Amino acid sequence: PDDPSDNFAGTVRRVLRGMSANAVDVLAHAENPKSVPLPNMLLKDCATPVCQLLIMSRLRFVGRYVLYDEMHPVHKSESCLVMRAKDHGLEDEYKRFMAIYDAKENQVEDDISDAGSEPPEMTNMNEPNEVTLQLFVSFAEKMGVRAEAA
Repeated sequence: PDDPSDNFAGTVRRVLRGMSANAVDVLAHAENPKSVPLPNMLLKDCATPVCQLLIMSRLRFVGRYVLYDEMHPVHKSESCLVMRAKDHGLEDEYKRFMAIYDAKENQVEDDISDAGSEPPEMTNMNEPNEVTLQLFVSFAEKMGVRAEAA
């Protein structure tokens, strides 16, 4: 609430709380003629991160899944409910990853060509040689993965 980057998040939360999911969907897909960086972006795409999260949490189950048929679960028992849904979070993460990858691709290609035109030969697939390991760790770090995790 005290974060200035929220830009009316409290107001957005109160407004969305009183709307049906269909009304939120219409609002989210309305164009904003004053959007930045491009005019006429959809409200869900040009909202601040906090407001965008609020909007998407009303459109998707836990902000990520769109349920196909809320009235007919795939399975239902006393302790379990299975619904068919599309995972938009995975799609969003893939798009985010590809944007980072595309931005770094030229640098990675330069690093690989600096290492030599031929990939190093590996004698055992389970034990990569030092050059291959260094290239992989360098690539992983450029993609935002810590060396320890790579």
